Amino acid sequence: MVEGVLLAEALGLTSIWARDHLVYEPHGFEPGDRSFLETFTTLAYVAGQTRAMTVGTGAAILTRHPVQLAQTVATLSRLLGPGRVALGLGSGASDREMEIVGLGDADRSEVVRRQADLLRLLWAGETVSPDDPDHRLRGVSLRPPPDGAVPLLYCGGTPAAVRLAAAAFDGWLPGRITLPTLAARLADLRARFAARHAEPVVGMIPLTSVAASREAALAAIDLPALLDAANRQRFWVRPPSGRFETADDLAGSLLAGSPEDVAAQVRAAVDLGLDLLVFDLRLRFPDWEGQLRLLGEEVLPLVQDDRVHSSHPTCA
Repeated sequence: MVEGVLLAEALGLTSIWARDHLVYEPHGFEPGDRSFLETFTTLAYVAGQTRAMTVGTGAAILTRHPVQLAQTVATLSRLLGPGRVALGLGSGASDREMEIVGLGDADRSEVVRRQADLLRLLWAGETVSPDDPDHRLRGVSLRPPPDGAVPLLYCGGTPAAVRLAAAAFDGWLPGRITLPTLAARLADLRARFAARHAEPVVGMIPLTSVAASREAALAAIDLPALLDAANRQRFWVRPPSGRFETADDLAGSLLAGSPEDVAAQVRAAVDLGLDLLVFDLRLRFPDWEGQLRLLGEEVLPLVQDDRVHSSHPTCA
C-alpha cells in the first residue's frame, strides 16, 4: 500500500481514499477475502509517509461513536496539517454492523445527520449537551480541533441521500452511480444548496479497470455480477431497455477500457460539474501499482479539460 501511495503521489494524483467497515463482508462482485485493515489507522500510516497527499473516507460508517470519530479525525488533521483530511460519512449497507453496536433499530438517516451536527460543534470547540437518544454526551468538549476545515461529504446515492447532503453536509460523494442517475440527482442537489446560498462539493467514486484494450479491462472484473447488482438498484435511472445488460449501461458507476476509453469516460463525468473523482481500484487491487501507472502516465495526460487539471482526479 505504501509503495502504491508514494507512486500515486509521484504520478500527480492528489488524495487517497478508503472504505470503512467494522465487519467486512464482500459484495458479490468483489473477491471473497474478508481481510480488512482499520480505516483511520491505515490512512494515518500511509499518508504520514507522503509529502502532501490528502486522505478521505468514502465512507466512514455509523458504527463509530461520534466523539471518538471527532477526536480521530481532529488528530489526523493535526498530524498531517491543514487541508489534508476530508470526511465522507455514510449510513452503511450492513444491518449486521449496525446491530453489533446497538443501532440495529435506529433510523440511520437521523443518526448520520446528528453525527454530522455533533462533529461540527465539537470541532468548533463547543461544549455539547444534545438530546441524543443514541449517546450520552452531556457537557462534552474536544481539544484540539482539526487544523483547518474538514469537508463533510455524504456518500449515499439515493434521492434521500441528496436531501440529507444538502441539509447537513458540505457536499455529496456517491459511490457507484451511473451518469444518467448522477445527472438527475445533481439538479436537485444544486437547487437545495442554492436555497442555502452555498455551493456543494460534488464527487463520485467509480469502480475502475484500465488495460491495453477494453476487452482486457472488462475481462479482469466480474461484469455479470456488477450487472446483477445494478439491476437490484431501486433508485438508478434505467437504460432504455429497462435493464442493465452491458458495460455501457454502467457508465459512470464503472470506468473500464483502454487509457483512451477511460479518459473519455472521465471527461464525461467531469462535464457534469464534478469537483472530485476518486478511482475505486478494489477490483484490481492485485495489480494496484500497474493500475496507478496506467492512470497517472496514460489516462490523465489524455484528459485536457482545465477543470480536471486544476484539481487532478483523485485516487483511492
